[in-house]
Amino acid sequence: MKNNIINGDFKRFDLPMQERCAYCQRKATRLCDADIGLIFDAKNEKGIKIPIQRAKCSLPMCDDCTTRYGDLDFCKRHKDELKVILNRKEDKK
Repeated sequence: MKNNIINGDFKRFDLPMQERCAYCQRKATRLCDADIGLIFDAKNEKGIKIPIQRAKCSLPMCDDCTTRYGDLDFCKRHKDELKVILNRKEDKK
């Protein structure tokens, strides 16, 4: 098993990429829950594409690199977008 110690912490390079945190390479324990749009996989009788599900970011992250908001986890990119949305809601009050 390959481990590198950086700043007193183990970085796991023996894990497959999809099991590593996208930011620090530790074992990923969470996925980003940010909604990134719709998946259009079906068509109605008129041939118009219809959404069948919501697409999520799903970037793998460790507990230290995720931002929790309620029951949801956000990656660093979507955390910034979440702040903008929350600020807009505050401005409307």
